[in-house]
Amino acid sequence: MKKSIELNSSYIIYAVLFAFLSTLQVQNVETPVFSSIIIIYLAVFITGFIWFYIYLFSLSLLFFFPRHFFPKTIDFFIFIIVSFSFIWLCFDVVSLTVSGSHLDIFKIKVISQKGFKEISGISDKTYYTALAISFFIPIVAILSTYLIKKTNRKIRVNIILFFSLLSIVLIPERLFFAYGKFYNRTSINAINESINWRPKSSLSSLFKNFDINIPPQSLSTDHAKDTYVQSKNPNIIIIMAESLRTDMLSKDIMPNLNKFSGTQFRNNFSTSNGTHFGLISLLYGIFPTYYESIIENEIPSPLFQLVNQNNYETHTVSSYHFNWFGMQKVINKDHFDYFKIYDNSEEPWEQRDLKVKDYFKSHFKGGKERPQFFYITLNSTHHNYFYPENSMFSKFKPVVSRDQNLFTISKDDAGKILNRHKNAALYIDSLVGEMIEHIKKQGEWENTLLVFFGDHGEEFFEDGHTTHANKMNIYQNSAALFIHKPDDKGNKINYHYTSHIDVLPTLWEQLGAIPKPPWFRGENLYNKQNNVVFTTQIHLTHPSIYGVISDGVLCRLVEPNDLFSLRGELCSQMSEQHLKYFYKIAKE
Repeated sequence: MKKSIELNSSYIIYAVLFAFLSTLQVQNVETPVFSSIIIIYLAVFITGFIWFYIYLFSLSLLFFFPRHFFPKTIDFFIFIIVSFSFIWLCFDVVSLTVSGSHLDIFKIKVISQKGFKEISGISDKTYYTALAISFFIPIVAILSTYLIKKTNRKIRVNIILFFSLLSIVLIPERLFFAYGKFYNRTSINAINESINWRPKSSLSSLFKNFDINIPPQSLSTDHAKDTYVQSKNPNIIIIMAESLRTDMLSKDIMPNLNKFSGTQFRNNFSTSNGTHFGLISLLYGIFPTYYESIIENEIPSPLFQLVNQNNYETHTVSSYHFNWFGMQKVINKDHFDYFKIYDNSEEPWEQRDLKVKDYFKSHFKGGKERPQFFYITLNSTHHNYFYPENSMFSKFKPVVSRDQNLFTISKDDAGKILNRHKNAALYIDSLVGEMIEHIKKQGEWENTLLVFFGDHGEEFFEDGHTTHANKMNIYQNSAALFIHKPDDKGNKINYHYTSHIDVLPTLWEQLGAIPKPPWFRGENLYNKQNNVVFTTQIHLTHPSIYGVISDGVLCRLVEPNDLFSLRGELCSQMSEQHLKYFYKIAKE
């Protein structure tokens, strides 16, 4: 057996290029001195170089014998692998630049959705910049790989020596990054997360608890046949506003929701930082671990069953369709007497939201024989944040332009982006205010149960990111919530920690509805006992990252590890303290 292998010197150039691209992935690192940044970049470069050289060396070993028989075919195959590796890494750098998070299967799925540009709310500048980059990156990557491949100088590497050096380098590297992960060392974690394409710390179990793993949970399809009755029959109005977190419910941003009778829940959180998980929890009173089962089996929301079985006149009106991530199986024409969607992409969202408001005012009437149910969605607060320009809604200044380019914005623009979002929230508040005034004029306010909520929150660089769906934190997972009950007097503020899964159980009690669905996992919002909520990082059909929130802190939920059960850290204590309660909510 040969003790050495002959490599093309191009491998070194490949590794250098890959290491350089890895340094472009260094994100959101705050260090006290300039030299610390230099050390981080240098560490990323060296680690990236070592790992890509390992990949190339492994490929050479893998094809060592076939190369003798099919040299050109194997060389071409390695060329393709390296080219696509460069392409992926380049797109990952783009993803980090735009969203502050790595490219993953969720982002690919979002991009592949029909109407992606409108779903994401990105501007024309961002969209066409992305198209240009998407065209440019593969060409440059393949051309660079080809030119580097032309290097013909050979290097002979001793296999035993290589693997000996490899073990000397990699074992400390694994331990080093595992240590940083467990003890939350920012600089070390920045290096580890920047080189996202290599294996993560396989020795991390020595230093950190394991993330909890909840398999998808199932609801019985028999629940589609359940029958519900209610002792009270007020009108029910459910209004969803896109990307609206709780701190937007202030008097200067949303004055109408501060003057009408009802309760603001200022510490409310969605069960995710993305729409489809948050909506499932609110419409079913259940954690998003059941999402896949609900979509696959098309199990109707008990709220929709309730109003249909109790002779409500039912409406859905929205400024956008529901054909994303299977939500059309939950919200569709089958469950409503009237179903109106304003989805003309040529119209900006503030115009479509205006039509939604007008539809409501023309269809909601007082004195009807049947009680009325409306499910309404408003989208002006979705990125890029829409409102009539140069109007009374341009209250907060300065702002970024509507056609902002995500490739060029930075943390310095955070205040301007937030101001634009505040103006959009002010506009949404005016539409909701008009709807409530219309309900009052129809003499139905004391006979109406109204829920206004955000599907999730939005971030403005507070934690190094923008928009939502890219990092589970208190900004992206926060969700505005205001509820008016028929007997409410005055505008109140509730600071208890509440969740979207608490909304439907609360409505059930307010309506005197029976039976109570056995899968409800939330509590009555007005007398909740547990001052803690659980949330997730958005994904395609099932969460993989879970969090617990209490006292203004969000901690990632992990399995207890006996070796470090006494480490005394806040998040470890929160995780261990609330894990049993979480399992009850997520999978019992």
